[in-house]
Amino acid sequence: MKKNIQWLSRCMAAVTLGLGLFACEKGSEKANLAPSTTIAIDKINLAGSSRLVSTVQLNWTGFDQDGYVTGFEISKDGGQTWATTTKSDSLFRFSFSPNTDTTDIHFLARAIDNDGQKDATPASLIIPIKNTPPTVRVDSSSISLSDTVFSVLTMGWNATDSDGDNTLQSVSIKINDGDWYNLSPTVKLVSFVPETPMQNGATQSKIYQGYGNTLLSAKIAGLRVGDTNRVYIKAQDAANTESLVYKSKAYYVARQKSDLLVIDTHNGTTTPTPEATYLPLLSSVYTAGYDRINMLSNNKANQPKLWNTTFALVLGLYKKVFWYSDDSKGSVVEPNSMPLESATATLQNFLNNGGKVFITSKFPDGSSRLSRDSQLLSVLAVDSIAWQSSNLRLLGNRTVTSLKTGFPNLRTLTSAAGGTITGLDVFYTKADSLYECPVSPASGTWTGANNVSLVKNYSNGRTNLVFFSVELHLLNGDAAALNTTFNKVLNEEFNW
Repeated sequence: MKKNIQWLSRCMAAVTLGLGLFACEKGSEKANLAPSTTIAIDKINLAGSSRLVSTVQLNWTGFDQDGYVTGFEISKDGGQTWATTTKSDSLFRFSFSPNTDTTDIHFLARAIDNDGQKDATPASLIIPIKNTPPTVRVDSSSISLSDTVFSVLTMGWNATDSDGDNTLQSVSIKINDGDWYNLSPTVKLVSFVPETPMQNGATQSKIYQGYGNTLLSAKIAGLRVGDTNRVYIKAQDAANTESLVYKSKAYYVARQKSDLLVIDTHNGTTTPTPEATYLPLLSSVYTAGYDRINMLSNNKANQPKLWNTTFALVLGLYKKVFWYSDDSKGSVVEPNSMPLESATATLQNFLNNGGKVFITSKFPDGSSRLSRDSQLLSVLAVDSIAWQSSNLRLLGNRTVTSLKTGFPNLRTLTSAAGGTITGLDVFYTKADSLYECPVSPASGTWTGANNVSLVKNYSNGRTNLVFFSVELHLLNGDAAALNTTFNKVLNEEFNW
């Protein structure tokens, strides 16, 4: 009996222990399961020219069976380095080693769950890619419409790379058979100015970068003055892959003949034409000769597209400018403006740097007239124009009186030669008046200004601006007097 009791006690203890062990196993915490990751594409079977370009869109997803995914780590170098992201897609631009145009990218992605555990077996994808060569396209908004340029040749372009413009390493240019000249890939425009613009033949050229004309230290060879020239441009990327070479059209670079530049923006419809008066007069008075740019001929092909860039460099080659114009609007870059208006800032800088400018021009009337705050009027030292000018006339065979010693009186043409000037622009100025005229209104009386010319001095006290608001070829009633006036301005007032 005693043995039976002992055996029963042992059995009950064993049962109790077993129940205790069982209860302990039921309440234990289950181990966290790692998340899993998949990439939307399992494999890319492409080779040779069929490889992907270096810009690739990738998608990936994560799953966690006992929690949730909070983010990912991705690697673009086979797991050597990792980057954390909460995104499940991205557009990648992969780079190339120098002198390599193809490579295989080992891309990995691994999910991270809410407990911070990472996928121990990241999703993997081999991406075969190829480098795309850069491209160069000319910027037509910067280049000359004409195939003849006056000493200065400006070229603008856009270099791009579908692998990302940040992969561009350089842009190279050359002129004719000269050497390649390397530039920063950020440079998009240069202007070439020959060192010897007054001599025909091959010469070194200064290079001005950008729209603000920043002078680069090194010069470029190859340009030929008095001959045709072509510019070549190419781009290079980080893999040392080059674009196709852009070849410009042929540009004739005209030789500079003188320190006097004559600019014609007159439509030439008056009788007589301005050329019939000015050109022989200039040949007689300015024996050193002159260069002339007709900016209205050939559909305005000779007008600069970049006044503050190309035209500024052209002006910088000269000491004196004679500009004759009428009231025609139609600047290439500003169709509702006179070319003189487009050139305003450049003319002001030229004057500020000691250049001398002689201008004769009338201005538009009515609704097309210049605004009272026109910068052109400021450059010309004109405070205001008598806005009733459409009613004002200067009759034929009348004297235009000089107000400065050494300048002769001028005279309008006879009435038979079309001497009456209509739409007369008389003005007010704080500068020194040079000529005044008898004003004859078409109706009523006139008691306002009668100035039609002024002179303005440079900081050294010498004259550097002479302006006439009446077209001087219509003041040729006394040809000898007009000849003397031109000689006085160009050879005496501007002789410094």
